[in-house]
Amino acid sequence: MPVPASVLKSYKLTKLKFGPDYILPKPIDPRLAQRVPQAVAKAAKATTRKPAVKKSVAKNTATKQATKAPVKKAKAPAKRR
Repeated sequence: MPVPASVLKSYKLTKLKFGPDYILPKPIDPRLAQRVPQAVAKAAKATTRKPAVKKSVAKNTATKQATKAPVKKAKAPAKRR
């Protein structure tokens, strides 16, 4: 695929082709706007993991923690005379 004219103009170039000076596409390449989001979404779907803790277990744990009685503060030791 040829490099879009907008990329050449932005970088003040007349010609650009794949090689040692042009391995990755330039950030302003309009072709990226179509391909990158789709690739990211596809990769995200492929690497999605299941939660380590089931939601019902996490909910019960949170409820138990919320219903515990508040911790009483320890009294300061009495001063010696």
